[in-house]
Amino acid sequence: MSDQIFWYLSRSSGLVSWLAAAGAILVGTMIPSRLLGRKPTIPWLTDLHRMLAAMASVFLLIHMATLWFDEFVALRFDDLLIPWVAEIPGLSRTSLALGVIAAWLMAAVELTSLVRERLPERLWHSIHLTSYLILALGTVHAVLAGSDVTNPVIASIGTSALTAVILATVVRLRRRRRRPPPEDREVGPVERAPARQPEPVRAPGSLVDWPEPVSSTRDGTRPPATGRPPGPSGRG
Repeated sequence: MSDQIFWYLSRSSGLVSWLAAAGAILVGTMIPSRLLGRKPTIPWLTDLHRMLAAMASVFLLIHMATLWFDEFVALRFDDLLIPWVAEIPGLSRTSLALGVIAAWLMAAVELTSLVRERLPERLWHSIHLTSYLILALGTVHAVLAGSDVTNPVIASIGTSALTAVILATVVRLRRRRRRPPPEDREVGPVERAPARQPEPVRAPGSLVDWPEPVSSTRDGTRPPATGRPPGPSGRG
């Protein structure tokens, strides 16, 4: 086994975690804005969003664990949990601290999502919006502390992912502003119940059912029945 196996695993797991986080934010932005139309369905996108978020958390843990096992960087347990404590030759403390802060924020987002039903919707949504801050901090951390940002393939993938997230967010905000408030939205045509048909009334001594006279008064009361069917002579 190579002595740099943990260093390779740390780099690759960090990149996968960042890409999964960007994908989760992108899919999460598409769900309310319906950027892809009615297909794929919202439940399918929701499952994809959760899967990508879980992948981001799992690979983040792998990223931190492999850094801890790497003998070259020689990070302690508190270096991975407390910002501005870790020291790696050639890297600034701020570049490492941004990664630690992003990790704590991701943990908060994931834990609150697991207990979403027990939290106020506004509180959960506010914490969930920090996903954009997580992506921003992770991006700066990768640029300042990562050793693969100069790779043209990695740079192209990262730039494309960030561009997609930004465009999807802009489209969502524009559609949200154009959406009228609930009281101003157009209401569709109201289905009216069919008009009540007059009940047939049989005149005394007649075998023919005549329609019951319909009231024409304003208060809706019916005139007293005469018991005589209409006819030219008024006879039954």
